Amino acid sequence: AAYGLGFRLDSVAVMPAIGLSTAVITIVGFNIGAKKPERAKKTTWIGALLSFAFMGIIGLTFFLFPEQLIRLFNNNPEVIAFGISYLRIVALSYGFIGFSMIIGSAFQGAGKGYPALILTILRLFAISIPLAIILSNKIGVSGIWWGIFVSTVITGIISIIWLKYAHWKKIEHPKVKPLPELINS
Repeated sequence: AAYGLGFRLDSVAVMPAIGLSTAVITIVGFNIGAKKPERAKKTTWIGALLSFAFMGIIGLTFFLFPEQLIRLFNNNPEVIAFGISYLRIVALSYGFIGFSMIIGSAFQGAGKGYPALILTILRLFAISIPLAIILSNKIGVSGIWWGIFVSTVITGIISIIWLKYAHWKKIEHPKVKPLPELINS
């Protein structure tokens, strides 16, 4: 129940990053198409830093007021205790979620969807789940929260490094006939 509440709060927390991600996809795609890859990269960095800031503020708010947020949804003392534990650990990784989301979206705008997929698989299956299993066996339920935290921070850092060394250029697409030519043929 605590994880469910935490997940719902996470969903609210990522809304600014979703909005920025949508804008970054469009702006990066436009700049790649205009053969201005450096401007696309600059847009990505600005979007990532804004997302980190917004998500960081939300994470700090969730960290400082976890009980009040959990009580909005549930009054069970045990759920509240686990929910506080969740938010006190996971919320501090929100900024890194912002980095990953924006950078993954920028790659999509550049016509390269695989980095976002790889980062998601890495975060969920390669790091979070194994680490959550290991840590929960060692330190209990909070080990699951630490697994989520560590995987989010690591993939955020990897996305930053990936962006730093990425080389974007115009993606060549096959020639498509204009619509009037298709209709008349």
